[in-house]
Amino acid sequence: MNTFIVPVDFTIIGDNAAVYAANVAQQVGGRIILMNIYEKTPAGIDGTPLVNNPEARHEIRIIALEKLKGLLLAMNPQLDITCLAEAGTDLLEHIENQIIKTNATMVIMGVTEESAVEQFLLGTNAINIVNIGNVPVLVVPPGATYNGINEVVLAVDFEDEQHALPLDRIRNMLDMFKPIVNIVSIADEVSEANAADIEEKKMLLQNALSEFTIDFSFVKQRHFVEAINEFANNKKADLILVLPHKHSFIASLFKIHSTEKLIHHTSVPVLALHD
Repeated sequence: MNTFIVPVDFTIIGDNAAVYAANVAQQVGGRIILMNIYEKTPAGIDGTPLVNNPEARHEIRIIALEKLKGLLLAMNPQLDITCLAEAGTDLLEHIENQIIKTNATMVIMGVTEESAVEQFLLGTNAINIVNIGNVPVLVVPPGATYNGINEVVLAVDFEDEQHALPLDRIRNMLDMFKPIVNIVSIADEVSEANAADIEEKKMLLQNALSEFTIDFSFVKQRHFVEAINEFANNKKADLILVLPHKHSFIASLFKIHSTEKLIHHTSVPVLALHD
């Protein structure tokens, strides 16, 4: 059974990600774990510990989780939803423990800052989240609504000689939704010397994804974020699938100026699938 871990913070954006996750679970089948991590001992602005009642704090979180669960069940009474509240300060550690404990399929989470998707793909926490537990992480931007996942943009680097494409993982993930797959490679320059390698990787993808309708595109653009947004918008994509590697094209191409925001990601979720 698919298991989707959904960290929530009881914000509108977090609740929206939970609604999105419920729709995913309804489409592909599976259970949801609504997860909230809270500080063991709350402190005032001067660092002084406030009145500490662990049982009461836990109960408040469970009540809030159950309320959110009720909203999701109102959408679909057949959903299998578990509520989990834990005291702690390391969200990554708690998520990793749940991934291992439940053999989770995916982590689905919202973003709360204007450039949070960018930070997700670039920041230290982002890389840790992508790598922990060896599971995909789906980031749901503010305002994103679920209308099925019918068109997927798969961003690959055909000139990356250090990493083999995780073909089985890509196929398994796509098989969950069975979408049309728009494969795009974005680079500021395409080396003619690598033409043979590029064709070989295209053939590998064609063979691995033979059961899907696929299309290949090459975009000459220095800034990955701008290019992928424009491409995804043109394709009316429901999901952008990226394959982040440490020290790979994702890391290098995403070294953009701070003024370049992911302003067009308000409705396109991003799924990070590592190898």
